[in-house]
Amino acid sequence: MSTQAIGLNSMTEYVIVELNENEHVLIAKGRLQELGLRIDNKKLRAKIVLGPNHVIEMKLRHPLFPDRTLLVIPHKYCAFGTGTGFIPVNPAHCEKDFEMAEAFNLPTTGYVNKNGKYKYNQLNDDF
Repeated sequence: MSTQAIGLNSMTEYVIVELNENEHVLIAKGRLQELGLRIDNKKLRAKIVLGPNHVIEMKLRHPLFPDRTLLVIPHKYCAFGTGTGFIPVNPAHCEKDFEMAEAFNLPTTGYVNKNGKYKYNQLNDDF
């Protein structure tokens, strides 16, 4: 898996929102209203407001691989204007993410060799 962590904007508050009895999401507080309009036009309400320092180093369940968790880290390139206020940290795909991964001792495994071919032995370990 190329995503090794989740980056956040360290100047933003985040909120936990209840979608239903069994589902909760964590998003940037300033994105709450717009995202609510995109989710069945619901008025989303924050259950808990968290400062960025309460979210940093939190471990979140990977959305595609439930047995994996992703560490939340401050990311100086995380913009606030779109999405959820988080970005995936993919050190094997992006120089900026590689720098962040090194700073937080995250794996930087690349799945493509210098000839542009997949390293299948590494892929099989993850899939």
